[in-house]
Amino acid sequence: MQATIGHGPLISVVDDDEGVRLSLDGLLRSAGLKSKMFGSAEEALTDPHIADSACVITDLQMQRLNGLEFARRLRQMNPAVPILLITAYPTAEAELRAREAGVLFLSKPFEATELLAMVDLMLGETYK
Repeated sequence: MQATIGHGPLISVVDDDEGVRLSLDGLLRSAGLKSKMFGSAEEALTDPHIADSACVITDLQMQRLNGLEFARRLRQMNPAVPILLITAYPTAEAELRAREAGVLFLSKPFEATELLAMVDLMLGETYK
């Protein structure tokens, strides 16, 4: 079951940078999407509804638990949840590891339209 707030699918954002969280929240809401923000992977994993998110956007570089490990743990809870990993430090290895984990990958800086296109791809027919 996918979590919804109001009339749309819930997009969870996990990033330990408050500025990035606020920016992504504003972008998603300006596109008419519903979002829930988490300041750490640990916080997100304790939320009882995180695995029901329509999709999840997470940063790669976070303190304690990085985005790739968070994605692996989330996939144990719900193998079907679409995940987008964003990073300001892209490497071929990180991109390969994300792809192997079935996670989409987007390098910072990115255009708003790029991120929204990735969200659209993750939501697929559930949003349209």
